Amino acid sequence: MASLAEDHLQCPTCLEIFRDPVVLPCSHNFCRACVQQWWEQKGDRTCPVCRTEFRSIDVPLNLALKNICEAFSQASVESDDICSLHKEKLKLFCVDHQELVCHICRDSKIHAGHKFFPFIEVHENHKDKLQDGLQDAKKRLKNYIETRDNCNEQATYIKVQREQAENKIKMDFEELHRFLQAEEEARLSAVREEEEEKSRMMKEKIQALSRDMAALSDEIRSTEEQLTSDPVSFMKNFKDAMTKIQKLPDEPKLLSGALLDEVNPLRHRTCPVCRTEFRSMDPLLNLALKNMCEVFSQASVESDDICSLHKEKLKLFCVDHQELVCLICRDSKIHAGHKFFPFIEVHEDHKDKLQDGLQDAKERLKDYIETRDNCNEQAMYIRVQREQVENKIKMDFKELRRFLQAEEEARLSAVREEEEEKSRMMKEKIQALSRDMAALSDEIRSTEEQLTSDPVSFMKNFKDAMTKIQKLPDEPKLLSGALLDEVKHVGNLKFSVWERMKEMVFYSPVILDPNTAYSDLSLSEDLTSVSCQKEHQRPNNPERAKWNYLLGSALVSQTPMWDVEVGDNRDWGLGVAWGDSCLPHSMECWRIAFRDDKYRKFGGSFGSWNPPVKLQKIRVHVDMNERSVSFSESHTNTELCKTEPSEWPPLSDNMKMFPCFYTTDKIPLQIIPLACRVTTQSQ
Repeated sequence: MASLAEDHLQCPTCLEIFRDPVVLPCSHNFCRACVQQWWEQKGDRTCPVCRTEFRSIDVPLNLALKNICEAFSQASVESDDICSLHKEKLKLFCVDHQELVCHICRDSKIHAGHKFFPFIEVHENHKDKLQDGLQDAKKRLKNYIETRDNCNEQATYIKVQREQAENKIKMDFEELHRFLQAEEEARLSAVREEEEEKSRMMKEKIQALSRDMAALSDEIRSTEEQLTSDPVSFMKNFKDAMTKIQKLPDEPKLLSGALLDEVNPLRHRTCPVCRTEFRSMDPLLNLALKNMCEVFSQASVESDDICSLHKEKLKLFCVDHQELVCLICRDSKIHAGHKFFPFIEVHEDHKDKLQDGLQDAKERLKDYIETRDNCNEQAMYIRVQREQVENKIKMDFKELRRFLQAEEEARLSAVREEEEEKSRMMKEKIQALSRDMAALSDEIRSTEEQLTSDPVSFMKNFKDAMTKIQKLPDEPKLLSGALLDEVKHVGNLKFSVWERMKEMVFYSPVILDPNTAYSDLSLSEDLTSVSCQKEHQRPNNPERAKWNYLLGSALVSQTPMWDVEVGDNRDWGLGVAWGDSCLPHSMECWRIAFRDDKYRKFGGSFGSWNPPVKLQKIRVHVDMNERSVSFSESHTNTELCKTEPSEWPPLSDNMKMFPCFYTTDKIPLQIIPLACRVTTQSQ
């Protein structure tokens, strides 16, 4: 019967006897704390059982049910101190069985040889233990509250980070658009200049080809006349004609890289002497001049075939002297022992040789004509090409502008998406903390009620209460990397988007990570300088360093090097740190510093130190191949100090090296930018 009554007096949410029961408009009853916790988790006003929604948040106390529950609890307490076996008061505590017993139970076989204490003494001891557990739970709850507050602060700061990153991205892309305009105008001007230069070169090439073609045409015409001359005249002039026809000009070549691969053939007919161009390809015959030349040639033949010495016909060819002779010349002393052939036989052989030479010359002339025609086509096409290149440049820059527009939108979208993602993560983290805090608060409240309960009930429930209070949730931790990654969004932004902007974009070898900066430090917009302003408040997060320190981006190159302008800063430190960036307080470093008007090097183990020169610009050089870190003064190229390979730390995926910086001065430490090239070696 008691069990049945207890079932009706249980809260549907916590399944325990109602505490401060309230009744909802739907007639369902709940503990006041249970229904309020339900509403906080769900974000609306609904019944946990039937899901009925109501607008009113005024839930009245069910006084009758409260009185019944208290009476039931009191009755349960009154019966809890009676031994269920012997109906005697429970006044002893069995240490071996860890339970309350009566005087009769002490003498039973089940407790033979056991150790007993008056339960009232054990009650005080157990109460102290439970009190200690309660204090630990309260401390853990305090840690949860602090962590939740930090998470709320980070959630607010994420929006500030997103606005700052958006403004930086928009400013950089405006400069990139201005650069594109100037770059487009410069490139179009360069194309026009190149058009003028290549047109001049092509004109000179065509003139040179025309000169060679005219000379070759003259030689071909002379050779053709020689082939049609009478045999005697041919044989007399063969040697000179053959020598000339064999001295052909070099093979004609087009200018390399003058044009694109497209051609538009257009051929011309020009005078070999005055270079006048004609459209007609049918030359007219000069009949009077032809008849005159034939009469002259006949007269020359009649005199050319007579030996000048013996006035005899030239009928033989002396192979040794390569000349025509008469029959009397054959027997003269000058031709003694020579070899002779009838000249008509030699004439045919020489004519074939000269004909072959003529064909070679004609082929060469054909090559020149084709080359010249190609050059003419190129000369005409250069302007077309320039127009095409101009259009291509304009189209490419239009695409580049579209690319910049899309890139800007993509980067802004990435910032917003990261804000949404990390805001969602932070919201889930805060909700998880709230759930753990609610559970821990319930456990604390339950433990406090247990501590105020009657001794018998306390002793009976001590073991369960102690077990629960010792099962505390894990120590709360802030989310690593919860803030926006400003380095990814705005670090080296213009350089990464547009490497060609070397005149206006600088490249910083080190990017300062604002998520590692101590709250007093202020970083420049481009994350390349740091100073102490004591006004730039940041929320706490795992990567943040203490004591005015911050880290730069992780070193991945084998030989990274960077210069830092310290100027008149009176309190600074810089060097290289190694370790896990998520555990900045456990990191170690090599550094040089200036503080209290004294220079110090490395970890300060060497005490004060006097460098050979006043330090204005410090160069830090890490050589992972030689396993060393060196410091030098850049202005004077004076080496200051260097580590030994034996001191090199073990590195891994989690253990990396980082540039580190420290200052408490308003004068900034400035990372010196490197001169940009068209491309940079990837680090």
